[in-house]
Amino acid sequence: MSELVTAKKYKNITYKFSELFDLSEIQILQDSFSAATGVASVITEPDGTPITQPSGFCSLCKEIRKTAKGLENCLISDSIIGSPAKDGPKIQRCLSGGLIDGGASIIVKGQHIANWLIGQVLDEDYELEDLLPYADVIGIKRNVYRNELIKVKRMSKLQFDNVCNFLFLNAQQLSKYAVKNILLTQEINEKVINEKKVNSLNDELEKQRNFLKQMLNVIPDLIFYKDTAGVYLGSNKSFAEKFIGLREDEIIGKKYLDFANDGELARLISQKDKVVLEQGVTKANEETVTLADGMVIELETMRSPFFDENGKVAGLIGISRNITERKRIEKELLKSKIAAEEASAIKSQFLANMSHEIRTPMNGVMGMLQLLELTKLTEDQANYIRISMKSSDLLLKVINDILDYSKIEARKLKIEKLKFNLNEFIREIETMFKPSVLNKGLVLNLLIENDVPHRLLGDSFKLRQVLSNIIGNAIKFTKKGRIDLIVRKIEERNNEVKLEWVVQDTGLGLSQNNLKDIFNSFSQADGSITRQYGGTGLGLPICKGLVELMQGEIWVESTEGKGSSFFFTSVLEKFDEEENQLDANELYTHHNLF
Repeated sequence: MSELVTAKKYKNITYKFSELFDLSEIQILQDSFSAATGVASVITEPDGTPITQPSGFCSLCKEIRKTAKGLENCLISDSIIGSPAKDGPKIQRCLSGGLIDGGASIIVKGQHIANWLIGQVLDEDYELEDLLPYADVIGIKRNVYRNELIKVKRMSKLQFDNVCNFLFLNAQQLSKYAVKNILLTQEINEKVINEKKVNSLNDELEKQRNFLKQMLNVIPDLIFYKDTAGVYLGSNKSFAEKFIGLREDEIIGKKYLDFANDGELARLISQKDKVVLEQGVTKANEETVTLADGMVIELETMRSPFFDENGKVAGLIGISRNITERKRIEKELLKSKIAAEEASAIKSQFLANMSHEIRTPMNGVMGMLQLLELTKLTEDQANYIRISMKSSDLLLKVINDILDYSKIEARKLKIEKLKFNLNEFIREIETMFKPSVLNKGLVLNLLIENDVPHRLLGDSFKLRQVLSNIIGNAIKFTKKGRIDLIVRKIEERNNEVKLEWVVQDTGLGLSQNNLKDIFNSFSQADGSITRQYGGTGLGLPICKGLVELMQGEIWVESTEGKGSSFFFTSVLEKFDEEENQLDANELYTHHNLF
């Protein structure tokens, strides 16, 4: 009966998380949870207001929250995963960054008093490129977003599910402990508790403290916490026994200098503690230390300040992780990377040398065939010469492709800056392809938009090489219809202009499966292409390398059976600004070639 009366009396009381728990202990629990599981963590009010200091937040989320849209989407995501659920944690992808977040509610006597939120991890098998549209939504540059995204911890779905379930169990435990604290407070205030009950409840509170202590002790990382004077307030078992070489209770109330054998290390640790305490920010450092058993290891130590109820720095918590093995692997990977790069350079140099050595005698063979063609020949002999010349031309093209590709791979191809007139350049392209276009009965349309400068400074030879390859492919794979070349201005800044070149055709087109490999070396749509049309599969990879040398990009859009559109950009310089104003009759704005 008395319990019923008590429940009725306190049913309208509003409970606050900060009044039910010691926030410094909760901060340690949260930091330890984050360190043990590798996820970011924070406890908030139901409306999203942080109660604790965030643990393990990644730099990507800090960048996201700098934009209004990013912060808005983060708060919406937090409110969704923090809404009460009795049967388990809530998991969803963040609306701002696409990372996976989870959350569990802390409910006391039917009241939703807080949310424990975790996350900021990326699916183990998720491609970075698939998340880049999030950068556009929240207004962050894609390169900044991608650079930060690379740093984000990856985790499998099963692993994250297990972490969320562990979070849910912890949230339930905190809810239970809060209820017991409330009951204890109510009974003390009403003076209805007897000494036996007090002892029983104190035992329960001690169990709570032991539970928190046990959670710290099962973590293999070295965990310690100090006050602002550098005096240890506590640690886990790993830190006390492995690092200091004493029991946990033997280090409380002392400074590191009291046990240190290495005075220089003690001085460095004191300096790093001082920076965190004075600036009130989390700092990470790598340190080489000697453990109590004499073993020398590499540690990565994260120091974070914790605050009192007035928001003043009250001390710091440190978590040190053994990264000796990781450092060893990093060194091995670096060695492997250097070895691979050296092998690649040797291969490219070998290809370049071989191509050059083959091309020299090949030119001699072709010269002899040309001289032989001028002699008196029978009809069969003349036909044999024509076939030999055609075969030699094809072989020379293959050799030239290999030489260009090896130069690009070895990064020995340079961009020249020469003056050229865009009108004359396009006329040369027209002249080059006129015979093959006429031979197939196709239409070639050439268009330079009116705002494009015509007197330019750049590598017209490499531009011609890219266009020759793309237009040549368009003619090769188009049986009937038309081919369009369009030149338009994308951007103009000071003395530079960025042009977009578009080649469209009504040819065979490409399937979506083949589009992803189109710019890969030695790749063609399928094996029948090589048998029917020939080619090495190096043309488009060479184009890609040349375009990137010209500070541009190349891509393709295609529909199978309807044709393809190849796009690429290049950055060129303008010259003789006044001479750019050509007479309207000189502008090569539109031309049909049948």
